[in-house]
Amino acid sequence: MTLSVRHGFTSPVADDSDPAKVQPSHWNAEHVISSAAKRLVGNPATSAGVVAEIAIGAGLELTDAGVLNVALALPVGALIDYFGAAAPAGWLFAAGETIGNAFSGATYAGAEYEALFTHLNAMAGGGAIFANDDVVTLPDARGRVLVGLDGMGALAAAERVTTA
Repeated sequence: MTLSVRHGFTSPVADDSDPAKVQPSHWNAEHVISSAAKRLVGNPATSAGVVAEIAIGAGLELTDAGVLNVALALPVGALIDYFGAAAPAGWLFAAGETIGNAFSGATYAGAEYEALFTHLNAMAGGGAIFANDDVVTLPDARGRVLVGLDGMGALAAAERVTTA
């Protein structure tokens, strides 16, 4: 990745004859910052500091489309509101389809679905085994509104959504 930076201020002062001094033309010049592939440029410190390359990893993923995914920030099985014709990279729609390993015949089949398979299987009471070509079914949220778990606060259940 290459970034071009030009200062908003342009110095009208001419360069000094002493090359050891900071020259106004240095400020006026366009600066090019290069970075290795799939790196962020920023300050990785929690306080003011030097800008540096930040390696993608440890929960960050930069897709080929240039979209930054913050991996691991949401637990496996999390649902998010999303508006689009196709699910974002690394996500599946909650549309009642099946997941399993590459030999399972599932709608979504492959090793990348094992963590979600394990989570959904545990939520359903267990029994399915990823290595045995079993499948689990994604929740089907099509045409539905998600409502939080009942009994999480001071209000009684009857004081919440009770009808469709």
